[in-house]
Amino acid sequence: MRKKPFITLILGLCLLITLLTPQNSWSLSKPSAPVNLRVTTASTEEITLTWNSVSGADYYEVFRSTSPSGTYSYLGSTTSRSYTDTDVTANNVYYYKVQAVNDAGSSPYSSYISATATAFNSLEAEAIGSNQIYLSWKTVSGTSSYKIYRATSSSGTYTEIGFTKSTNYTNGGLSNGQTYYYRVDAVSSSGTATSSNIASATARSSLTIPSTRLAGTDRYTTSAKIAQTGWSSSYYAIVVSGDNYPDALCSAPLAARYSAPILLTPKSSLDSRTKSELTRLNVQSVFLIGGTGVISSATEQEIRNLGIEVTRIAGKDRYETSLKIAEALGPSSQAIVATGENFADALSIGPIAAVKGIPILLTPKNNISSGLKQNLQNVERTYVLGGTSVLSNTVFNQLPSGKRLSGANRYETNIKILQEFKSELNLANTYLATGESFPDALAGSALAYQSSAPLILVSNPLNSSTATFLKDNSSSISKLTVLGGTGAVSEAVLNSAAGISNTSISAPAAPTNLTATATDTDEISLSWSSVSGATSYTIYRATSSSGTYSNIATVNSTSYKNTGLTANTTYYYKIRAVNSAGQSPDSSSVSATTFSNAAPSIPTNLEANPLSSSQIELTWSAASRATSYEIYRSTSYSGTYSKIATVSTTYYTNSGLSAGTTYYYQIRAINSAGPSSFTSIVSATTLAKNVPAAPQNLTATALSPSEISLTWSAVNSANSYTIYRSTTSNGSYSVIKTVTTNSYTDTGLTENTTYYYRVKASNSAGSSDYSSTVNATTLAGNVPPAPQNLSVTVLNSTSISLTWSETVGATSYEIHTSSNLEGTYTRLVTVSSPAYTHTGLKANQTFYYKIRAINSNGAGSFSEAVHATTPPSVPNGLKATADSSSQISLSWSPVDGAETYTIFRSTSAEGQYIELATILAPPYADTGAGLEPNTGLAPGTTYYYKVRANGAGGSSDLSSPVAATTLTDN
Repeated sequence: MRKKPFITLILGLCLLITLLTPQNSWSLSKPSAPVNLRVTTASTEEITLTWNSVSGADYYEVFRSTSPSGTYSYLGSTTSRSYTDTDVTANNVYYYKVQAVNDAGSSPYSSYISATATAFNSLEAEAIGSNQIYLSWKTVSGTSSYKIYRATSSSGTYTEIGFTKSTNYTNGGLSNGQTYYYRVDAVSSSGTATSSNIASATARSSLTIPSTRLAGTDRYTTSAKIAQTGWSSSYYAIVVSGDNYPDALCSAPLAARYSAPILLTPKSSLDSRTKSELTRLNVQSVFLIGGTGVISSATEQEIRNLGIEVTRIAGKDRYETSLKIAEALGPSSQAIVATGENFADALSIGPIAAVKGIPILLTPKNNISSGLKQNLQNVERTYVLGGTSVLSNTVFNQLPSGKRLSGANRYETNIKILQEFKSELNLANTYLATGESFPDALAGSALAYQSSAPLILVSNPLNSSTATFLKDNSSSISKLTVLGGTGAVSEAVLNSAAGISNTSISAPAAPTNLTATATDTDEISLSWSSVSGATSYTIYRATSSSGTYSNIATVNSTSYKNTGLTANTTYYYKIRAVNSAGQSPDSSSVSATTFSNAAPSIPTNLEANPLSSSQIELTWSAASRATSYEIYRSTSYSGTYSKIATVSTTYYTNSGLSAGTTYYYQIRAINSAGPSSFTSIVSATTLAKNVPAAPQNLTATALSPSEISLTWSAVNSANSYTIYRSTTSNGSYSVIKTVTTNSYTDTGLTENTTYYYRVKASNSAGSSDYSSTVNATTLAGNVPPAPQNLSVTVLNSTSISLTWSETVGATSYEIHTSSNLEGTYTRLVTVSSPAYTHTGLKANQTFYYKIRAINSNGAGSFSEAVHATTPPSVPNGLKATADSSSQISLSWSPVDGAETYTIFRSTSAEGQYIELATILAPPYADTGAGLEPNTGLAPGTTYYYKVRANGAGGSSDLSSPVAATTLTDN
């Protein structure tokens, strides 16, 4: 018996330890093994792995071996689901496994995957006639330039003959019948060189242009072949309709913006070839061009089922879709306007628009939409494709600084376009596609962009303007690449195009009339006469007439501006003309001496903006050699201008002015050599005195790689706010939006870019001063996709539960709520798991929800909105009163939002309650309905009642019970 207290003590301690031990310490288990381990990139310098995330894993450990069954050595750990191995050697094969780890331990190994550190072995040499050899190779990751070496035997001495930043090179001026051997060194920014394989070719004098064909059994296979040629992997892809052209025509600049291939699919289902390419490329994000009438929702879902984020860009028609694509590209000072009624003109300019990064906008023949007018507000130059039969002068005359590019037919228009932009194109690898259908040229436009190559539309037989262009430029064309099969571009047409050339090509003559003119203390301008047959000019410079001349530039125009020179120094110049046959002799040498000192240039971009009823702000662009600026003012345009200030900055605020008064300004730049000429005159009118005050507390917050949120304090008497943006703090600010609220989210921005903002408040009397300037930098990298499968469940009148599918790459989720679908959504909470219960709500209210996923790169897009309505609150003040021996009356307070009330009765407080009736409003008289047998209420008997309210959001909880006892019969 004495042992009992001791045993009780031990048992009590065990129970206490059990109660104090956290529950999850008993339930935590090791994570499962990672799956879907794969290689995303492999180069000469690194191999990048990725895998699916593992639930419950805190981090991952990566292991490597040189054989599949060998010893795997630890490489490192990561908290993300990817890892880059930088300690690799070219041509070596490596094997990898991954483990997931948490506090409970490590998972089993994943299955192994192998990867080869790719060697630089893609060099190819091809004799292309006219005693030239064309070299090409694939891009080597991490390379800043390539050096080209040549020998006359495979084991001979290799001499450097040139360098380039592109992935091709044409070696001209060779001996007919001589075999040449080449090696290319890929040079990194640190100077490390990786040598290619040796490639050889025999020079020949034949002038036929070599060709290749990218073709499949149909348009979908062809688009896949094009993607395989240009991309080994891609985060983004553009998917367009292969059935119909209008929505897809404007896609090339978007493809260039995201370095993405263009793939085709039919409307109703994802083409199998396109699906395979999306998988091969390891695409993570797809831009789907056009509405569901062009590419169905089912096709979109098939892409999503591959684990790919989908962004659909679509308008109500082809014209609005082109504007939506332009919005995705961001602001541009230039635009291309083409007809939406056929495809040829827009296809012709696709690669050029991609190179220049400007949008292609579609319009009907005779009118311009308000949306197009809005898009062109800040455009300074418009290129209009096609003649007046395609786009009328009514349209042309409404476009800013329009330039029409047109011919008698689509082929002549194509050549007019190429001639306009020839200086910006690399003709070495020229692309050909049929002008009779759209798919091949559309898919190929993204590939042509990669090398700034032209796209020539061909007919059968070859159009005369096409033939003339090929002949005139044959010395610059090293290769023709045909897009599509022989049904699109026949062998006869190809042979005709490839066989066109000048009858003879020789090295050009030496340039003449070379002049050098000093234009500044650090600048000399060169010009010379054009040389027949020359495709470019190489410029050489020395600091003495007999000194060593160094190559400083190669240009394809007949002028050059040499900058960054030293003041009061003489420079000597020679130039050579170049074509595929070689270089000319040197021109005569010329010299010029930079200025020792010079008056400054005239300031530019002078602007005057009223800040208040007594202040006007002046801003301008800096003038060369200026040390200060003098500011002059007048009260009339042609009046006397008085100097009011001298400043060293490029801005000035003129204060102490009269309200509602116009002032005129001009400025000039100053240095020790004297003043510049005056600028043009500008004017501004000070504000009236009753305009709003300047907005305060302006803040800018980056939300994602393309969004910045702005907020500021509301201003009394303001009825709108105008938002201004610039890419430099003292640069030119442009109006981007006028709003009526004190917040705005700026979208469509460029990732990892700093933007500057200021705001004015306005009312009917005018606008306020500018707010202070703030800035924010958009986030870098890729944000998570929008969460899927968001659903809501009403728990009771004060709680709503939200759940959604886990988003790959997300570290947390932001939940936003609003009181109506189109209203302002405010952030409610940030959570780390895909579930949340919103509590503390009011009864009978509707709540709308959106969520977005967050990671270190920022916030993704919002999910679709969902909503739920809370049920009415529980009825209060329930009373039961016996009216007689067979009737009890019930009353309670009406409940806001209740549409009906349901009454329940029992014969005991805790017993079973039966439903009596559902009524529209209190009171209610119970006469015994529902009793079996139906004999009414019994005299002298106690009955218990509960009530609930019913509304649009469901039913409330039951009220607390009340009781009453029927009267006894006398």
